[in-house]
Amino acid sequence: MRVIEHDEPPLCTFLIVGVCLAVFAAQLAHSDLAMLYAWDWRVGAGEHWRLITCAFLHGSVIHLLFNLLWIWKFGKAIEYWLGPWLLLAMYAFLALGSGAIQSLYAGPSIGASGAVYGLFGFLWVVRRRYTFASEVVTPQTVSWLVGWLIICGVMNMLGGYIGIGNAAHVGGLALGWLLGQAVVARRVRRLPLGVAAAATGLGAALMCWGPVWRHTAGRLPEAIAAPKPTLRVELPVELLKKIESEAQADRPGFFF
Repeated sequence: MRVIEHDEPPLCTFLIVGVCLAVFAAQLAHSDLAMLYAWDWRVGAGEHWRLITCAFLHGSVIHLLFNLLWIWKFGKAIEYWLGPWLLLAMYAFLALGSGAIQSLYAGPSIGASGAVYGLFGFLWVVRRRYTFASEVVTPQTVSWLVGWLIICGVMNMLGGYIGIGNAAHVGGLALGWLLGQAVVARRVRRLPLGVAAAATGLGAALMCWGPVWRHTAGRLPEAIAAPKPTLRVELPVELLKKIESEAQADRPGFFF
């Protein structure tokens, strides 16, 4: 496999970062708290694509910058090694997989951190064989990300923080770890990531036609009534009514 020279720009990494920035700018220009809270219920209504597009939505500037920092660091290293298309396939797989795990465990959340932890898990494993990865995933990096994962878990268990998608973090880390193990064990790079791309497409197709995700299966009322472990704040009654209205609204043009 051809290794991209470092003087070539990491186009896929630039693309992911650029889309996150553009979407966040659109959020600031057209912010609606009720629409944001209604997002997870609309996934339950069959808008399955949001499990991937949620990786481009962020709740604050700090949330955005934290994720972009790691996307740039990990994404650039992987793209220089594997090329833009395989990075894109991996990122889509990790975003979809971590989003689905979060949705099944505690209801959907927003942010790229599930995919970030997936990229981290992948590099964490392959650094045993490839020097470039050990230069990216340093002991300090491991301490930061593993420490943050533990802190988030403790805070969510204690109910002291709102909406941390720990299932997405752990799920993304596990998926990235599995991809890395496949690469290290087989000493090939294309096959596991090709499987990741195929799994992304298959997963999207299954969610499209699966009864769990279809509005015609009557899942929306169940989704609205279900407890949301990641939502640890009492909302005003007026906002709750607006959220339910947004969740049931027919908005085919509202993609994210």
